[in-house]
Amino acid sequence: DWLARARSPEPLHYGWRTPKGRSLAVARNPMPGGGFVATLTDVTDAEQAAAELRVKEAQLRSVLDNIVDGILIVGPDGTIRSANPAAGRIFGYDQDDLAGLSVRELLPVQYDAAQDEGAPGRDALGAAISPREMIGRRKDGSQFPVDLGMSVAPVGEEEVTVLLIYDLTEDKELRAQLFQASKLSTLGEMAAGMAHELNQPLSVISMAAENAALDLEEGTPEPDSLRQRFEAIHAQAQRMGEIIRHMRIFARRDRLIPEPFDPGQATRQAVGMVDEQLALNRVELRLSVPDAAPPVLGHPVRLEQVVMNLVRNAHDSIEARSADGDTPANRVVTVRLAVLEKDDQVAITVDDTGGGIPVDVLPHLFDPFYTTKEPGHGTGLGLSVAYGIVGEMGGTLQAEN
Repeated sequence: DWLARARSPEPLHYGWRTPKGRSLAVARNPMPGGGFVATLTDVTDAEQAAAELRVKEAQLRSVLDNIVDGILIVGPDGTIRSANPAAGRIFGYDQDDLAGLSVRELLPVQYDAAQDEGAPGRDALGAAISPREMIGRRKDGSQFPVDLGMSVAPVGEEEVTVLLIYDLTEDKELRAQLFQASKLSTLGEMAAGMAHELNQPLSVISMAAENAALDLEEGTPEPDSLRQRFEAIHAQAQRMGEIIRHMRIFARRDRLIPEPFDPGQATRQAVGMVDEQLALNRVELRLSVPDAAPPVLGHPVRLEQVVMNLVRNAHDSIEARSADGDTPANRVVTVRLAVLEKDDQVAITVDDTGGGIPVDVLPHLFDPFYTTKEPGHGTGLGLSVAYGIVGEMGGTLQAEN
């Protein structure tokens, strides 16, 4: 059969099989005086290897097509060479439309505080909010948080960058819900202190208004006296409005995308929310914050939540020590903010004159639902939520005696 087929004009034929199942390739080479030379080559092993390679390629393609993470292959010039279907879904493109785009259209240059001074921004492949977190941009221009893994692979004589992208939107939303629940719980626990803080300006307003009304009834109002009382009413009303405004800001949902903000201002705002409650319990609150601090990237209200939680825990430690009969000579909570220029960081420290943290508690202090407080006096989530907030900002939270 192979000889009959070799007589055909085709120079090379594959796929003829011997009775024993071997696969042959037949080459036909015409001779000058007529006839031809037929060469038979056993290609059984090569065909099997090719079939195995096709199976592996199909398996790899199936994995790439069905994996939930986006994969981008980026050339040395930042141009996307190829992408899997998940990358198209994540960024809102058709899969084939991603090839040829610059990766910076999907992962734009990040904010850098030095940009305001004319310095270059952070590179899209090098900057991170936390070690792996970046901001992605969809086709419609909307931004969203992504977790970015990166590796370099040789392809021929050049190297390409392989980006593994996971959309953090859902994870961030769940964490935001936890943070929100924790914030509302904090506000509920602070209700007594807030009521007292609002009651003070109300008392001033009531007294000033009553005195002004008496002067008018007696018919002896003095313009300067009335003006002073109305100014006092106006000032106290503004103070109440500021307290209520900040409570509303604190209670509302945060944006998923972090932003640069002043950590000193956030620390002062946090202390302002709890200082009245501590004063009611005869706890002195000392604050040391520089006038100017470098901006940090995150959510200001969440940092306030962390500081408030630490201050309230410091207050509880002092109260617990007093309840045990060991009253501190000085009932003091100190909040400090220091700029660590060498490390490009700020450090916020909350100290108290309470009884310290038991050695067996320290390793579990930031575990979810772990609490040493009596039932009904703590959920065990405050410090674990604070730990998560600081970690999301690329920082660390630690405790020591």
